Amino acid sequence: MPKLISVSSVVNFPSQPWMQQWVVSLMLGAYPSWEKGTTPQEVRAFSQHIGIITHVLIQKELGFTPSPRLLSAANKALLEKDVPERAYHAVDLWRTWYLKEKRVCQGVEVDLSDSELGVSGRCDAVMLEANKKVLYEWKSGSALHESDALELAAYCWLASRKFHYPVTEGLLVHCPYEGTAVRVVELSESSIVKGAATFEKLLDAKVRWSDWQNMC
Repeated sequence: MPKLISVSSVVNFPSQPWMQQWVVSLMLGAYPSWEKGTTPQEVRAFSQHIGIITHVLIQKELGFTPSPRLLSAANKALLEKDVPERAYHAVDLWRTWYLKEKRVCQGVEVDLSDSELGVSGRCDAVMLEANKKVLYEWKSGSALHESDALELAAYCWLASRKFHYPVTEGLLVHCPYEGTAVRVVELSESSIVKGAATFEKLLDAKVRWSDWQNMC
């Protein structure tokens, strides 16, 4: 069976505008001293490592056991300077938000891979609200990006195919590791439909681009 293409690689195809923005921000000295002088890739990795620890802690808060893969990555990230403290801060924000309403979590790191489409992906959590499945994505970076919403829309589409049940709501929960408040972005059904259609076109373009590269 051919290798599946990850959802994240599709939504970030063909360009990564966040990279350009970070270059500008770094040149302007917009980041604290511990980030100045680093490359955009290093700043991105720093944020990703915070996100890994944040995801492990949230899964434990929800009563689930993180996968060995995720635990291994988190243990490595814990050794990095400044990473654990910022992850704990993001989780504190998340906990304050989460406890405000009663929710029923049906699963975490839910595999939504679709061999027919040739796509792999995992959403952070599936909650049951008013007898409806709602997908959640936790974000702990300094800002949300357009690709985050597109990624969630793709997950909702894949979940609808997997569960044979229309998943018409998704929430991006942004707990910034240097922020003071949680921001929640809710994707409506119309946004999910448009996002899924966009993702499908990007997936086709990604496949065609990969095929062309293999021929060269």
